Amino acid sequence: MVKNYFVIAWRNLIKQPFYSIINISGLGIGFIAVFFIFLFVKDELSFDRFHVNKDQLYRLHFFGKLGDQVINSSATPGPAGPLFSQTFPEVKAACRLRSHGVYSVKSGIKAFREPKVIFSDSTFLDLFTFKTIEGSVKTALSQSGHVVINRSIAKKYFGNDPDSYRKAIGKILTFDNDKSYMVSAIIEDMPQNSHMQFDFLLPLTSRKDSYEDNWGSTNYYTYFLLKEHAHPSELSAKMNDLFIEKFKIVLKEYLNASWEDLLKQGNFARVELFPVVDIHLNAGLDDELMPGGSKSQVYIFSIIGLVILLLACINFINLSTARASIRAREVGVRKTIGALKSALAIQFVSESVLFSTLSGLFSIAIMWPLVPVFNRVAGKEILFSNLFNPPVLIPFMGIIVITGFLAGIYPAFYLASLEPIKVLKGTWSASRKSFFRNGLTVFQFFISVVLIIGSMTIYKQLKYMQEKKLGFNKDQVLIISDYYLLGKNKDVFKNRIKSFSQVKSASVSDFLPASTERNTSSIINGKVASPANAILVNNGWTDRDFVKTMELDIIQGRDFDKDILTDSTGVIINEALARSLGYPDQQVQGKIIGLPQEESKLTEYHVLGVIKDFNFRSLQYKIEPLAIFNGGSSEYICIRMNTNQVMQGMQHIEALWNELAPGNPFTYSFMDERYQQLYASEQKTGTISFVFSFLAIFIAGMGLLGLATYSIQQRIKEIGIRKVLGASTSGIMRMMSKDFIVLISLSICFAAPMAWYLMNKWLQGFEYRIALNGWIFLSAGLGILFLALAIVIIQTLKAALTNPVKSLRTE
Repeated sequence: MVKNYFVIAWRNLIKQPFYSIINISGLGIGFIAVFFIFLFVKDELSFDRFHVNKDQLYRLHFFGKLGDQVINSSATPGPAGPLFSQTFPEVKAACRLRSHGVYSVKSGIKAFREPKVIFSDSTFLDLFTFKTIEGSVKTALSQSGHVVINRSIAKKYFGNDPDSYRKAIGKILTFDNDKSYMVSAIIEDMPQNSHMQFDFLLPLTSRKDSYEDNWGSTNYYTYFLLKEHAHPSELSAKMNDLFIEKFKIVLKEYLNASWEDLLKQGNFARVELFPVVDIHLNAGLDDELMPGGSKSQVYIFSIIGLVILLLACINFINLSTARASIRAREVGVRKTIGALKSALAIQFVSESVLFSTLSGLFSIAIMWPLVPVFNRVAGKEILFSNLFNPPVLIPFMGIIVITGFLAGIYPAFYLASLEPIKVLKGTWSASRKSFFRNGLTVFQFFISVVLIIGSMTIYKQLKYMQEKKLGFNKDQVLIISDYYLLGKNKDVFKNRIKSFSQVKSASVSDFLPASTERNTSSIINGKVASPANAILVNNGWTDRDFVKTMELDIIQGRDFDKDILTDSTGVIINEALARSLGYPDQQVQGKIIGLPQEESKLTEYHVLGVIKDFNFRSLQYKIEPLAIFNGGSSEYICIRMNTNQVMQGMQHIEALWNELAPGNPFTYSFMDERYQQLYASEQKTGTISFVFSFLAIFIAGMGLLGLATYSIQQRIKEIGIRKVLGASTSGIMRMMSKDFIVLISLSICFAAPMAWYLMNKWLQGFEYRIALNGWIFLSAGLGILFLALAIVIIQTLKAALTNPVKSLRTE
């Protein structure tokens, strides 16, 4: 019996190839969208769930407020890990990680710039689950001068042969031409779905710094493995109480203030535990080890994927009910000879499942060449072979069958419920269902218009951010990283490149505009430390050419002067900091600000000048207070190039680098490129939105093509008669297009307010944003309307130009 159902379904499929192709390709495209989103969401939700003790793993976070500035940090004070693990019996183990920028690593003549270097306590593997290939990780992290590397680094530095791992053990790696570490253990590469990614793991004992015992600095990522009986919320509260007790000492020592004084000013500080499995999608904090994902993005993409599939199902329902008159006589005859309603319903559902299965096979075939494209857009590393793994394949098969069932159940019961007497007498008409089909068509184009408006808004916002004047000139600025690798040749390098005709100016600094990194500290307004005078600022340490090289505008006072020795204790501030200091419209030059030190002492700096506010972070954020101090750093050198001589100048600069820093990698970037990278997530959202919009329009257009073709075929004799009676081709086209124009217009009217609400909410995430102009809505609506008209008019034109003799010959 089941075989008979599918034999009949197959015959009906090949009997109407045009409608079959529309249904199969429409559903197939819907499946492609759903399958890719399923893979994306599955990967996003899998982060950090491979750890054996994942449910007991927590990270400590810090939250604080000082003045107008708020800190939401994934890093916490250094002493918290050891003290909390010793104090609270609920803690089974603790581990601190410390990230400290990029290193140049050498092995023999090989040298590479390595950004994934982490310092760790020896308890690392007590908390986290990573496979060890060679050596002992715990032993390596217990002793200074040892290093743990991963499989890829072992191949990179010591060869690809099978014994490369054993060869690596005992070898020496030199970091920044300064410190040597012996390879003592090798682990597997970290999974991509881990919120922490590193290639080198160094012992914390080999890096002593002033922050390790400081409760006022947040520089360590602190993890805890809790015992099974522990209550995280209660433990988090107890940890915060102990933190406050220690923080009170810092307040007294640096700001000469009590905890109550801090709270009276509306400020606060606290720590709390956060589940490691939720870090990727839910933390959303500053100073993350790796950029996190977006929970809202997962929700949005999931909803859009299901909506795309729903549009494809609507096509199937619309065409199935529209073609009911063709199947009506079949139903009438089969009911007359004894077919049960349930048997007919099963027959039509079987046809739907067959369509869905063929669509699924079609989608898998199309996905094969699209997987690399998807990986580039989504930033994933999914293999096509993963589609056939049971955890992925079984849900896919379930989606296919369920979709076929749900898409076919309404048309099945609709057709099975037809009354055979009316059908066989010819008194039954399918027109009563046109209202339902019209509603579905309106919904299809409603979704399409919303997606188009969304894509256009995202594109305009990205373009606005890329073209907005930032307050500094980001073009033709070459950035060379790891400037400190030049050692004693740093000044020689800078002075020599400044003599190149291709170079306009150069500056050494640890601060870069268009950076995701934040270096914040509190400063004191005046000479007396107190919470009322404390302001949290972004700070940078630069040489005296920074303002000139970045082409910043000084609106009050002056720049650093290399001939004035006292400028070493000078500071240049932005307008935002001047406002925070209480001098929005007054002379601030010469005022004193201080950096807090121990015993409530201050290192005093006098304000030399005020620069015009400029966007040194993403346009998602408002411009924050900034202080630029003179001296102290050699992380980067920024070189402003002459416009027409960039490539030639780069060749000369690289040759000079290789001369003065032989064997060290020449690593460079351009300021405008770094600025573009700030919006990588928005670029991804925009690309995916565009793709989804195209799919939605394509599916809706295919559905409209099928309906228009069927509607015209049903009225082909009417068109023939009108032609015989003298109707013009344009008149027939207007007649056939009128109903569809009304439907599309309704879709646009419903879609515009919904799109405005959604995109206005999205734009609220940007401090600097475009206005939602009416032309975006108008152009999206007109575009959809013209597309729909083109589809209908082309089909109508073919019918209107047909010889009426052919249309009426059966009469």
